[in-house]
Amino acid sequence: MEFQLKLDEYHYMIIFLLVSTAVAMYQAGQFYPQVIVIPVIAAVADFAVNYYKNKRKDIPFSAIISGLIIASIMPQLSLPVQVIAALLAVVQKHVIRWKGSHIFNPAAFSVLITSLLFSTAPSWWIAVSPVVLVFLLTANMVRRLPIAVSFYAFHVLLSGASIAAMLDYTAIFFALVMAVEPKTTPLSQKGMVVFGAWIAVLSAVVHYTGLSIDPFIIALLVMNIFRRYLNTIK
Repeated sequence: MEFQLKLDEYHYMIIFLLVSTAVAMYQAGQFYPQVIVIPVIAAVADFAVNYYKNKRKDIPFSAIISGLIIASIMPQLSLPVQVIAALLAVVQKHVIRWKGSHIFNPAAFSVLITSLLFSTAPSWWIAVSPVVLVFLLTANMVRRLPIAVSFYAFHVLLSGASIAAMLDYTAIFFALVMAVEPKTTPLSQKGMVVFGAWIAVLSAVVHYTGLSIDPFIIALLVMNIFRRYLNTIK
Protein backbone atom coordinates (compact mmCIF):
# COMPACT_ATOMS: atom_id res chain seq x y z
CA MET A 1 0.00 0.00 0.00
CA GLU A 2 1.55 3.27 -1.15
CA PHE A 3 1.13 6.34 1.04
CA GLN A 4 1.03 9.68 -0.72
CA LEU A 5 1.23 12.96 1.13
CA LYS A 6 -0.47 15.70 -0.85
CA LEU A 7 0.03 19.23 0.38
CA ASP A 8 -2.30 22.04 -0.65
CA GLU A 9 -2.21 25.79 -0.11
CA TYR A 10 -3.56 25.47 3.44
CA HIS A 11 -0.80 23.08 4.46
CA TYR A 12 1.88 25.28 2.91
CA MET A 13 0.45 28.39 4.56
CA ILE A 14 0.56 26.72 7.98
CA ILE A 15 4.11 25.48 7.40
CA PHE A 16 5.32 28.89 6.22
CA LEU A 17 3.63 30.69 9.12
CA LEU A 18 5.29 28.33 11.58
CA VAL A 19 8.69 28.78 9.91
CA SER A 20 8.33 32.58 9.82
CA THR A 21 7.25 32.62 13.46
CA ALA A 22 10.17 30.40 14.46
CA VAL A 23 12.60 32.76 12.69
CA ALA A 24 11.02 35.79 14.38
CA MET A 25 11.22 34.13 17.81
CA TYR A 26 14.84 33.16 17.20
CA GLN A 27 15.74 36.72 16.23
CA ALA A 28 13.89 38.12 19.24
CA GLY A 29 15.35 35.51 21.58
CA GLN A 30 11.90 34.87 23.01
CA PHE A 31 9.36 32.04 22.83
CA TYR A 32 5.65 32.84 22.59
CA PRO A 33 3.53 29.84 23.66
CA GLN A 34 0.41 31.42 22.19
CA VAL A 35 1.72 30.57 18.73
CA ILE A 36 0.81 26.99 19.61
CA VAL A 37 -2.12 27.59 21.96
CA ILE A 38 -4.17 30.07 19.90
CA PRO A 39 -4.31 28.04 16.64
CA VAL A 40 -5.39 24.99 18.64
CA ILE A 41 -8.16 26.94 20.37
CA ALA A 42 -9.34 28.42 17.07
CA ALA A 43 -9.34 24.97 15.46
CA VAL A 44 -11.26 23.35 18.32
CA ALA A 45 -13.86 26.13 18.32
CA ASP A 46 -14.32 25.98 14.55
CA PHE A 47 -14.51 22.18 14.59
CA ALA A 48 -17.18 22.32 17.31
CA VAL A 49 -19.30 24.82 15.36
CA ASN A 50 -18.98 22.85 12.11
CA TYR A 51 -19.91 19.62 13.85
CA TYR A 52 -22.88 21.21 15.60
CA LYS A 53 -24.19 22.78 12.38
CA ASN A 54 -23.42 20.13 9.78
CA LYS A 55 -21.95 17.13 11.60
CA ARG A 56 -18.71 17.81 9.71
CA LYS A 57 -15.48 16.33 11.05
CA ASP A 58 -13.02 18.09 8.74
CA ILE A 59 -9.81 19.52 10.14
CA PRO A 60 -10.41 23.31 10.17
CA PHE A 61 -7.19 24.40 8.47
CA SER A 62 -8.51 27.93 7.84
CA ALA A 63 -9.13 28.40 11.57
CA ILE A 64 -5.60 27.19 12.33
CA ILE A 65 -4.26 29.78 9.88
CA SER A 66 -6.35 32.55 11.45
CA GLY A 67 -5.08 31.55 14.89
CA LEU A 68 -1.48 31.57 13.72
CA ILE A 69 -1.87 35.00 12.14
CA ILE A 70 -3.49 36.46 15.25
CA ALA A 71 -0.83 35.01 17.55
CA SER A 72 2.06 36.07 15.34
CA ILE A 73 1.09 39.69 14.65
CA MET A 74 -0.18 40.48 18.17
CA PRO A 75 2.16 38.52 20.48
CA GLN A 76 2.24 41.36 23.02
CA LEU A 77 -1.31 40.60 24.13
CA SER A 78 -2.02 38.43 27.15
CA LEU A 79 -3.11 34.86 26.51
CA PRO A 80 -6.75 35.46 27.61
CA VAL A 81 -7.07 38.39 25.19
CA GLN A 82 -5.63 36.31 22.36
CA VAL A 83 -8.12 33.56 23.17
CA ILE A 84 -10.90 36.13 22.81
CA ALA A 85 -9.39 37.22 19.49
CA ALA A 86 -9.31 33.64 18.20
CA LEU A 87 -12.93 33.04 19.20
CA LEU A 88 -13.97 36.32 17.55
CA ALA A 89 -12.43 35.16 14.28
CA VAL A 90 -14.33 31.88 14.39
CA VAL A 91 -17.66 33.37 15.46
CA GLN A 92 -17.71 36.13 12.85
CA LYS A 93 -16.93 33.63 10.10
CA HIS A 94 -20.10 31.72 10.92
CA VAL A 95 -22.34 34.66 11.83
CA ILE A 96 -21.44 37.58 9.55
CA ARG A 97 -22.27 36.21 6.11
CA TRP A 98 -24.03 37.34 2.96
CA LYS A 99 -25.84 34.86 0.73
CA GLY A 100 -23.97 31.97 2.30
CA SER A 101 -20.46 33.36 1.88
CA HIS A 102 -17.95 35.15 4.08
CA ILE A 103 -17.74 38.92 4.06
CA PHE A 104 -14.74 39.81 6.19
CA ASN A 105 -11.28 38.34 6.50
CA PRO A 106 -11.58 36.46 9.84
CA ALA A 107 -8.14 37.34 11.20
CA ALA A 108 -8.40 40.99 10.16
CA PHE A 109 -11.87 41.35 11.69
CA SER A 110 -10.66 39.81 14.93
CA VAL A 111 -7.57 42.02 15.07
CA LEU A 112 -9.66 45.17 14.53
CA ILE A 113 -12.25 44.35 17.21
CA THR A 114 -9.57 43.25 19.67
CA SER A 115 -7.61 46.45 19.03
CA LEU A 116 -10.68 48.59 19.70
CA LEU A 117 -11.75 46.66 22.80
CA PHE A 118 -8.33 46.54 24.44
CA SER A 119 -6.73 49.73 23.08
CA THR A 120 -3.91 47.93 21.35
CA ALA A 121 -2.59 47.44 17.83
CA PRO A 122 -0.90 44.68 15.86
CA SER A 123 2.88 44.79 16.10
CA TRP A 124 3.38 42.71 12.94
CA TRP A 125 6.16 41.05 14.91
CA ILE A 126 6.37 38.10 12.50
CA ALA A 127 7.35 40.31 9.55
CA VAL A 128 11.00 40.87 10.42
CA SER A 129 12.99 39.15 7.69
CA PRO A 130 13.03 38.25 3.98
CA VAL A 131 11.59 34.86 4.99
CA VAL A 132 8.15 36.41 4.40
CA LEU A 133 8.84 36.12 0.67
CA VAL A 134 8.07 32.38 0.88
CA PHE A 135 4.40 33.38 0.93
CA LEU A 136 4.71 34.21 -2.77
CA LEU A 137 4.11 30.50 -3.31
CA THR A 138 0.84 30.37 -1.38
CA ALA A 139 -0.42 33.64 -2.90
CA ASN A 140 0.16 32.09 -6.31
CA MET A 141 -1.46 28.79 -5.30
CA VAL A 142 -4.70 30.53 -4.30
CA ARG A 143 -4.54 32.55 -7.55
CA ARG A 144 -4.56 35.91 -5.81
CA LEU A 145 -1.07 37.13 -6.69
CA PRO A 146 -2.46 40.13 -8.65
CA ILE A 147 -3.90 41.46 -5.38
CA ALA A 148 -0.53 41.27 -3.64
CA VAL A 149 1.36 42.81 -6.56
CA SER A 150 -1.18 45.62 -7.01
CA PHE A 151 -1.24 46.46 -3.30
CA TYR A 152 2.54 46.38 -3.00
CA ALA A 153 3.09 48.54 -6.09
CA PHE A 154 0.64 51.22 -4.98
CA HIS A 155 1.89 51.08 -1.39
CA VAL A 156 5.45 51.72 -2.55
CA LEU A 157 4.37 54.55 -4.87
CA LEU A 158 2.24 56.22 -2.20
CA SER A 159 5.16 55.92 0.23
CA GLY A 160 7.42 57.89 -2.08
CA ALA A 161 9.01 54.91 -3.83
CA SER A 162 11.67 54.81 -1.15
CA ILE A 163 13.96 51.89 -0.41
CA ALA A 164 12.37 51.64 3.03
CA ALA A 165 8.94 51.18 1.45
CA MET A 166 10.27 48.57 -0.96
CA LEU A 167 11.78 46.62 1.94
CA ASP A 168 8.75 47.01 4.20
CA TYR A 169 8.37 43.41 5.38
CA THR A 170 5.14 44.26 7.19
CA ALA A 171 3.57 45.39 3.92
CA ILE A 172 4.94 42.32 2.13
CA PHE A 173 3.59 39.96 4.78
CA PHE A 174 0.22 41.69 4.74
CA ALA A 175 0.08 41.57 0.93
CA LEU A 176 1.03 37.91 0.61
CA VAL A 177 -0.83 36.51 3.63
CA MET A 178 -3.83 38.61 4.66
CA ALA A 179 -4.83 40.56 1.57
CA VAL A 180 -5.03 37.42 -0.57
CA GLU A 181 -7.38 35.33 1.62
CA PRO A 182 -9.40 33.60 -1.15
CA LYS A 183 -12.89 33.50 0.39
CA THR A 184 -13.11 37.25 0.99
CA THR A 185 -11.41 38.59 -2.15
CA PRO A 186 -12.49 39.02 -5.80
CA LEU A 187 -12.12 36.30 -8.41
CA SER A 188 -11.79 38.43 -11.55
CA GLN A 189 -8.30 39.54 -12.56
CA LYS A 190 -9.23 43.20 -12.95
CA GLY A 191 -11.21 43.05 -9.73
CA MET A 192 -8.12 41.78 -7.93
CA VAL A 193 -5.98 44.63 -9.23
CA VAL A 194 -8.55 47.22 -8.17
CA PHE A 195 -8.96 45.49 -4.80
CA GLY A 196 -5.24 45.59 -4.04
CA ALA A 197 -4.81 49.15 -5.27
CA TRP A 198 -7.65 50.49 -3.16
CA ILE A 199 -6.37 48.75 -0.04
CA ALA A 200 -3.11 50.66 -0.54
CA VAL A 201 -4.93 53.95 -1.14
CA LEU A 202 -7.26 53.59 1.84
CA SER A 203 -4.45 52.50 4.15
CA ALA A 204 -2.46 55.58 3.12
CA VAL A 205 -5.46 57.80 3.87
CA VAL A 206 -5.91 56.21 7.31
CA HIS A 207 -2.20 56.56 8.01
CA TYR A 208 -2.05 60.24 7.13
CA THR A 209 -5.22 61.10 9.04
CA GLY A 210 -3.59 59.73 12.18
CA LEU A 211 -6.47 57.47 13.20
CA SER A 212 -5.53 55.09 16.01
CA ILE A 213 -6.32 51.94 14.05
CA ASP A 214 -4.05 49.84 11.91
CA PRO A 215 -4.24 51.21 8.34
CA PHE A 216 -3.79 47.87 6.59
CA ILE A 217 -6.41 46.09 8.67
CA ILE A 218 -9.19 48.65 8.31
CA ALA A 219 -8.49 49.15 4.59
CA LEU A 220 -8.71 45.40 3.95
CA LEU A 221 -12.00 45.09 5.82
CA VAL A 222 -13.52 48.01 3.91
CA MET A 223 -12.55 46.46 0.58
CA ASN A 224 -13.90 43.06 1.67
CA ILE A 225 -17.35 44.68 1.52
CA PHE A 226 -16.90 45.40 -2.20
CA ARG A 227 -15.76 41.90 -3.19
CA ARG A 228 -18.97 40.96 -5.00
CA TYR A 229 -19.05 44.22 -6.94
CA LEU A 230 -15.41 43.84 -7.97
CA ASN A 231 -16.20 40.38 -9.33
CA THR A 232 -18.35 42.09 -11.97
CA ILE A 233 -15.33 43.91 -13.41
CA LYS A 234 -14.20 41.92 -16.44
